[in-house]
Amino acid sequence: MKFTVEQANPDQHYEALARFLNHFEPDPIAAADIREWDRRSEGHIVRRGIVRDTGPNQTGEVIGYGVVHHGPWNQPDEFYLWVGVAVEKRRQGVGQQLYDDAITFIQSLDGNALTSEIAEDQVDGLRFARRQGFTQHKHTFQSKLDLHNLDLH
Repeated sequence: MKFTVEQANPDQHYEALARFLNHFEPDPIAAADIREWDRRSEGHIVRRGIVRDTGPNQTGEVIGYGVVHHGPWNQPDEFYLWVGVAVEKRRQGVGQQLYDDAITFIQSLDGNALTSEIAEDQVDGLRFARRQGFTQHKHTFQSKLDLHNLDLH
């Protein structure tokens, strides 16, 4: 099945995108957070692609998301890419469509290096990345420390 990748429009899609991202992120995300990410990325390349539910129920909810970013820390030909798909929509081609769309965009900018990140508990994501040819270069852990309850003595 072929899915349509749309470019995320802040006014039309960021509320639904925030709901989608909250399935992946440990901290709550709101549309205002995505707008803030955009503000911080002004002057840099950012492309947010989404796939929405257009099935029989036609909820319009975001079922897949891919973001391409090129920031000041990247080499001129190096880009960051992250793709996520709703659990119930995986293995139907949504992620591949988002990935292919992102790769086409990156190649149009003469990009030839790509970095990404996948949480170690995202087995489907790890499998997908390996199928695309990604190899692991580092392993990081997410850690949090509640400073309000920290006892230094």
